[in-house]
Amino acid sequence: GCRYAFTEMVDAGSLVFGNHKTNSLLIARDPSEEFLGIQLVGSEHDILAKAAQIVNQHHFDVLDFNLGCPAPKVAKKGEGATFAVKRPDEAVRAFEVLVKNSNIPVTAKTRIASETDPEPTVKFCLALQNAGAQAITIHGRLMKNFYSGPVFTGIIREIRRTLTIPVIANGGIMTQ
Repeated sequence: GCRYAFTEMVDAGSLVFGNHKTNSLLIARDPSEEFLGIQLVGSEHDILAKAAQIVNQHHFDVLDFNLGCPAPKVAKKGEGATFAVKRPDEAVRAFEVLVKNSNIPVTAKTRIASETDPEPTVKFCLALQNAGAQAITIHGRLMKNFYSGPVFTGIIREIRRTLTIPVIANGGIMTQ
């Protein structure tokens, strides 16, 4: 009954190197699901290109690049939110690799970079849009706040005013 569903976050390297658990996600789609997206996390261009090519062989409706995950196991590899915050230009180049190699629309999920200044997040999201993002999901908290605390909707609003693609607000739906 879910209108838009996504796989759990998939490590691009695990997908490329044939991790059995990861690969089982690719065939888990139920025929009754109208829409299913796959969310990848990674940072190495060659791995991301190969992962996108693997995704092309399956029936997904969108490929979402996770640039917002704050989990330590992701952050310590310099991926997810860490990739977006510490190396935003490189994150955009990695995103471009996915766009170039994907046969389906590519979107991104990220987080705000500042609670007070919308400029760095707007600049990053605009760069993703210019790189071919079809939509962007913004988690309205800093990476260090994980999933608690206030959601900075004003930053999300400024991103929405600037971009021409769909912007999806994320975070705080149970508390805001």
